[in-house]
Parts: sequence; C-alpha cells; structure tokens
Amino acid sequence: MKEKEVKTIYQKNGRTYSVRISRSRIFNPQEWNKFYSALREYNKPLFDCLINTGGRISEILNLKKKDFDPKNNTLNLRITKSRNPFSTGNPRLIKISSQYSKRLEKYLQYKELEDYLFPGKKNNKHLSPQTVNQLLKRKLKEIGIVDWYNFSVHNIRKTTECWLNFLGKNHLILLKHFGHNEATALKHYLTTETYDSNYKFKCRQIMGDLYI
Repeated sequence: MKEKEVKTIYQKNGRTYSVRISRSRIFNPQEWNKFYSALREYNKPLFDCLINTGGRISEILNLKKKDFDPKNNTLNLRITKSRNPFSTGNPRLIKISSQYSKRLEKYLQYKELEDYLFPGKKNNKHLSPQTVNQLLKRKLKEIGIVDWYNFSVHNIRKTTECWLNFLGKNHLILLKHFGHNEATALKHYLTTETYDSNYKFKCRQIMGDLYI
C-alpha cells in the first residue's frame, strides 16, 4: 500500500495493523468484467457470489448448500453482523437474480447440504477472508488496476449496493438486503452521483434481474 493511503491502528496488546483511509472506491462495470475474466475458473464462483449478493465476506464464506433455495432464488445468510436494527445477528434472507441462481445451482450440483459453498483446502472448512483479499489485490495488480491497493473484498459489497442504488432500487429494500442502518448506508454506500444510460445498462447486465 502507498503510505498516504493507510493509517496505523494500535491495539492494547501491542499489535498494529494498517487500514485504508478511503473506502470510497468501487468497481466500474468494465473493471469488474476485466477482473472477473482474469480469474482462474475455480475462483470465479466465489467472486460471482460476492458481486451478486453484496454480502459481507464473513456471511458469504459461511454459506452452505442448505442455505440456497433455487426455487425462490434466495440465500439464507446465517452468520451476520449485529450492530443495527436490520442486522441483529439473526439469519438474513436475501434475493438473488434468476440468472445467478441458475449458475449457483449448477455449481452446487455435486455438493452435500452441509458442504460449504467455498471450502478451503483442509477439512472442508471455508476459506479465510485474508486469503480472498490477497487474491483480489494480486489479480487487480496483475490486470493493471493502478490503485489496486485501495481495494479489499469489502469494496465488492460497496460496488453491488452502489450499482443497485444507481439502478433506482427502493431505499428500504437495500437497507434490508445489505443489513445496514440508514446512517451507515448514506455515509459509506449510497450516493447521489449520476451516470449515463450506458453505465447503468452495463451494471444491469451484471446484476441480472435482481429487484426488477
């Protein structure tokens, strides 16, 4: 990371870690398509899920096959955050597009109900967020995204919500889908910026028929 882009957090136990000062960066559709195309085939299902759900990385990595309902095009996020009225720590049922639902059903056809959607290499446990973040940054750097250091997996979540906002989705629907309170959504995710019809068309191509 560039020095000006991060700040250092000091913990009571003496450990330190760096966080990005700006979390405003989102993908534009062309960047996302370039990134997704550059992924190896076995990595694509995870990132397909992240962009199509906007779920937190902890929520997505804890998904099991039993959480997917292909008939109703829903995913049950069992592991959720508990800091606001829409995110109580209880499971949160979210819609997915019919297009993504079909891809997910195909991906899961040989998995058992208790299998993680995106297992790690040992004992069928899920991947770690750190592993996913490292993969994201490495691939963005490889494809020439100049400010690759400004991205983490959380930026994918922000991208999904901003795109749905651009596409005119109901504010309350977005709050419930993403598990936000209104103050958080307005501060970090939703935007009044406007984009042309071509940009919105490309966003819709990726989002499919989600909330149409």
